[in-house]
Amino acid sequence: MRIARLVVALCVLGGAVPAAHGAVGTITEFSVGLTAKSGPFGITAGPDGNMWFTQVGDDVSAVARITMKGRITEFRTGIDPNARPWEIATGPDGNLWFTELEMMRIGRITPKGVVTEFSKGITQYQSAPSGITAGPDGAMWFTELGNSAIGRITMDGAVTEFTKGITQGSGPFDIASGPNGTLWFSGAWNGEKDVPGKSIGRSTTLGRVTEFQQGIPAASKPAGIALGPDRAMWFTMNSADAIGRITPSGKATVYRKGITKGSKPGLIALGYDGNMWFTETDGDRIGRITPKGVVTEFSKGITKGAGPIGIAAGPDGNMWFTELGGNRIGRIVTGARPPKHR
Repeated sequence: MRIARLVVALCVLGGAVPAAHGAVGTITEFSVGLTAKSGPFGITAGPDGNMWFTQVGDDVSAVARITMKGRITEFRTGIDPNARPWEIATGPDGNLWFTELEMMRIGRITPKGVVTEFSKGITQYQSAPSGITAGPDGAMWFTELGNSAIGRITMDGAVTEFTKGITQGSGPFDIASGPNGTLWFSGAWNGEKDVPGKSIGRSTTLGRVTEFQQGIPAASKPAGIALGPDRAMWFTMNSADAIGRITPSGKATVYRKGITKGSKPGLIALGYDGNMWFTETDGDRIGRITPKGVVTEFSKGITKGAGPIGIAAGPDGNMWFTELGGNRIGRIVTGARPPKHR
């Protein structure tokens, strides 16, 4: 099954923080309250001051919440047992929205844990929804890894799919809102069966897509993507052990220096310290890259075999990440003050 192969292949403004969190780079892992082999994957800051994450493990299929003190609550009711919730993002309606890789649905969960699943309008054969983000138009946008498409879902569940301009078999994986009202997504494949790709796509809110490949290494497998502090999009290259930066016009720059070979960068997010933070799934590390491309890796405090994958900035000013292999949630101190809007 192609989805299964895709899953295996990818399984990849500062001030002082409160003294209790420690020095920059200090890592804490949390596991109490997590079901064994639950497979934490995507993570995001919720509207309730907590972090929310998905669980993709066999026979789990849940969404969970972790407080800033590390208390975990899992929610399964309303989620199909075979759904494999993948990535998650906060919507403009104050709820959390997530993709269901295997059941070809988009899910919505309230801060109280009430789930609604949407499937109408989503191609039901191998669409494999993966990445998701809040768009500039008040809707959620998502990628379809198996359908070479991106989708848009309104707050009442109306779905529109867009395929025009996207290379067939390109495997759109992650998606993020960019500058000037655009959506940007990574293309993990190149149109050939199970062969890594090298594309980054840009879409308008009308679904008009432009793909960029120039300057991106062949077979680099772009995975995570996020808007940087410089109005450029920053992305990970899972097979190239590199981080990329692409301007709104499509000019790409690649950064390799400082990234351990074979570390397999996973997902990426902007921190409140003005830097980009990314996971290194095979390297059991968290990486930080400045807008000038200077990389620092952190590994102390991460258990061997943890497999960090998802990452997001928390309301405490630190970065929170999921450990797909280690079945834990991690927190790394960034040195940034918590945002004032908490």
